[in-house]
Amino acid sequence: MDSGSIVYMHTDVLHQTEIVDILTKPETSCTSNVPPYKPKANEVYLFQTGADDWKCDQYLWINNGTKSVTIGNDVLKKHFYKIRLPGTTDKTNGRKRPVGSLQFKKTAYSLKSNKSLILVHYEGDETVYVPVGHGNSKKSDPPEYTRTAPSVLRKIEQDIRSGEKTAMDVYRESISNGSVSSEHQGVLNARNVKQVENLVRKVNEEERLSKDDIYNLLLLAYHMDGFIHEVTVFPDLSSIIALPEMISIVNQLLDVNTEDDVPFVFFYDTTFKCGDFFVSPLVFRNIIFEDRPIMPVAFLIHSRKKEKTHARFFEFVASSFPKINKTSVPFVTDREIGLVNAIRKNFPSCDVLMCWNHLIKDLKFNLQQMGADQSNTALYVSHLKDLLRSDSEAEYMTLKDELIRKWSKPVVVYFEKMEKDILTHSGKWVIDKYQNLYDPYSGITNNACESMNAVIKRLNKYRELPVDCFVLSMFYLQNYYINEVQRGLAGIGNYTLRTKFNHASIPKDEINVPKQLVKPADIVKHVMSEIDNVRDTCSKDHVSVETESSKIEGANILPLVSETSDGTENPTMSSPIAHKKN
Repeated sequence: MDSGSIVYMHTDVLHQTEIVDILTKPETSCTSNVPPYKPKANEVYLFQTGADDWKCDQYLWINNGTKSVTIGNDVLKKHFYKIRLPGTTDKTNGRKRPVGSLQFKKTAYSLKSNKSLILVHYEGDETVYVPVGHGNSKKSDPPEYTRTAPSVLRKIEQDIRSGEKTAMDVYRESISNGSVSSEHQGVLNARNVKQVENLVRKVNEEERLSKDDIYNLLLLAYHMDGFIHEVTVFPDLSSIIALPEMISIVNQLLDVNTEDDVPFVFFYDTTFKCGDFFVSPLVFRNIIFEDRPIMPVAFLIHSRKKEKTHARFFEFVASSFPKINKTSVPFVTDREIGLVNAIRKNFPSCDVLMCWNHLIKDLKFNLQQMGADQSNTALYVSHLKDLLRSDSEAEYMTLKDELIRKWSKPVVVYFEKMEKDILTHSGKWVIDKYQNLYDPYSGITNNACESMNAVIKRLNKYRELPVDCFVLSMFYLQNYYINEVQRGLAGIGNYTLRTKFNHASIPKDEINVPKQLVKPADIVKHVMSEIDNVRDTCSKDHVSVETESSKIEGANILPLVSETSDGTENPTMSSPIAHKKN
């Protein structure tokens, strides 16, 4: 055994029958989950991995092709590598190529049916290898370059994207892992702080919105006061949007007595990427209608997924819905800790319930990483569901003590990490605090939010929808829902009032029909057709305000705000452009 790597066997020749036999019937006690340190010729390693960490054996290699062989109902894939040596060679096209040698080579084998098992065979003479520095190094005698494991780089990027840690924080946390051996320094942890800083720049570049996008959003915000509640530009872009009419609908629902009914619940999901930014919708079910239709009340738009950005969004939610804490409305979300912390910070008296689907999905993913087959995966998922369905924490503990004896050690270690979420946010006894919320088959899920995400994604027919276009699209989408709510209250349309809420009905002449109503399937097309005119109007109006001119040149779009008798502005549902008063 070498620093967590285990030599599976020694041989100078590895026949195909042996390869297939090892990959189909592996000796699990001889598998490795970390790369070897400069392995020698004739050594064979079997890696149990879901990533490419096995490639980081501290040699530099040149890809020498691949080959696939069909074996019965499976496919054996072979990856060939030759050792890289110092220097370069000139090709006919003028490009320089690294020098390679077949005197030392390695071959990696995997089956299509189980890509997480990789068998690697080293052949030749390892002494031909000469250490090589990084290709971008400007030093005359650079230190030997060793590749950092992909899983480590992904963890570093994940920490960076959280936005809560500096490059130095991430670096120090990475190198403070005492389980990393001396041979794997710089491979299974960060090489240096400069490497982390380079990843910070990479992440920032990937997540940065263009100056034009930011400028267009700011102009739009100036003219849609009442729908765009705030825009923050530095250090990261974020914006909160919500129609006042939808906020009013939710505040009315918070007054509904749900003691003997399905409770009012908010759903908030992990962000999804839409163009160059992320979107997090806050969703609810309208409990006064049959089928409890799903509706979005507010959206958080942001350039980076940070806990403090979600926290600011929920500050807005708290100010818009002051009754939430008093009525202890539950929030259903996934297992992203930043979302949970942001909600609990602003709503200390409310429960955060975690979606069962996410718990099961995370378990399946980790079981796959451990190499569990389909039957074992099904068994572990069944055990998890049995635990989640326990009527009390005491019953859960008794059942866990019985089941845990049947689990492998890696599964036990993983389960210990997720158990807090079950005990605090997901167990049946937690959900049962809210009458009629628990489902005996699915427990509690975030399907409502995911359904809304699907609606939004279907709207986005353009691969890179600019942020101001997305904001306008959500304006029209919320208008559509508000119109449907009014029609339902008037006894027409797709929404039907539940019998116990017939007293909430309105006459048809009280329906306030938006002057520009667009069906969801046509929203993005409509926005893209009018966006140039909208931008031009916003820009001209902005210039006219700066010069203290009250006239908007070329404006031909109906106002979004109307003036009341006391001179204040009331948002209406007429158009995406508001005339801003001086």
